[in-house]
Amino acid sequence: MAPMDDHRALSFTQPWAEVILHGGKLVENRQRWPACHYRGPILIHAAKDLARGALVGRARIVGVARKQADIPHDQLRWWQGGFALLLADVEPLERPIPWPGALGLFRVPAAELP
Repeated sequence: MAPMDDHRALSFTQPWAEVILHGGKLVENRQRWPACHYRGPILIHAAKDLARGALVGRARIVGVARKQADIPHDQLRWWQGGFALLLADVEPLERPIPWPGALGLFRVPAAELP
């Protein structure tokens, strides 16, 4: 279990981080993930590559989808088949925070955030 002062974060390549924040995309396709048991808040990391990028927003993982029936109708255009995370409560941060990314869910210590 994560320490109480850690946040979870997930890297998204562009343009998908931007589309999640401002374009209404609430389905994140992760073809190589077999499962995700975590539900809760995440920070959105916009990746230039895994070593560079920035924390740009926050959201909640509210579920997963494995078949079309799991996807809300208004989100079907974003689903590519297979495994996907379902997001909610998306909001941009006031300003980007430079931060390295990582594969999968990764921890961001709260003490290191402004």
